[in-house]
Amino acid sequence: HLFFGTKVDFTKGEFGEDLSKQYEGMIFEDTNKTNYSYYIKIVPSRFKDKNGELTQSYQYSMNHHHTHFHGKVPAIYFQYDMSPYLAEYSFVDKRFTNFLVQACAILGGVFVVLGLLNTFVLNSVAAIKKNS
Repeated sequence: HLFFGTKVDFTKGEFGEDLSKQYEGMIFEDTNKTNYSYYIKIVPSRFKDKNGELTQSYQYSMNHHHTHFHGKVPAIYFQYDMSPYLAEYSFVDKRFTNFLVQACAILGGVFVVLGLLNTFVLNSVAAIKKNS
């Protein structure tokens, strides 16, 4: 396994699902001469739980590619890309007033769009009747 920093337990369900074993047990067997290239992007991360406790860690994503060739020695390459950005995750409780404001905004937006559509249809009908 490839680990950087403190291991964060994703199985709690607070920040998402457990992806730490995504590449565990991957086996590539090939009798041909093959180049394997692994591209690993590492992102520093900070997790803040409900109690305000901070956990520093790193997340990574990995991609791989292999090519077959003749006449060369097989090789394996690892390319690391350290992100200059920090991903920060925090758990925030949403209040009922926040939900109420968002619901009113959605209803207001629907009302405006329907009003514009109504005006367009009425003006179009009036223009067609005027030309007839």
